[in-house]
Amino acid sequence: MRISNAFRSVFALFLCVLPALALNGAENSHLLKYTVTAVPGNLQVNRMPGTNPPRSYKEVFTFTVTNTTRTDYSGQSSSCKTFDVKVIPGTLPDQPVWVWSKGQVFCQHTTTVKIPAGKSWSKTVTWAFTTAEVADGKYQAIGTFVPENDSSATADFEITSVQ
Repeated sequence: MRISNAFRSVFALFLCVLPALALNGAENSHLLKYTVTAVPGNLQVNRMPGTNPPRSYKEVFTFTVTNTTRTDYSGQSSSCKTFDVKVIPGTLPDQPVWVWSKGQVFCQHTTTVKIPAGKSWSKTVTWAFTTAEVADGKYQAIGTFVPENDSSATADFEITSVQ
């Protein structure tokens, strides 16, 4: 049985193009880089009693997803909630002390998130709390990216009292 040269050429081209097509979709999701930053990060709070209400403090979290590929990323979330940030104490990881999305209402339609090749997508949220609401200790901020099955990144920080 003889195979024509034209068929061999088409078959060889198919073998070269098929892996590239298969990688194109996969490259989008597993080469995203996730980071969370906490500012100020480690924080000293003043718990000295006084006549005023407990003192207020803030931690600002920036959750960033970077597309490290040479292909644009396009992902979808089943609602308008495309990310979330929560803070958990180091001693009780199953009991978050703050969740950014808690109490918010999100639209219930599919939302597309696009990140151009080599670019980043960032969201910044602020956790405001008083000394009466938060104990001293080690904490972890967890940022999750909903379009990629809640892929996440963490940032560790500590809250201590001024001596």
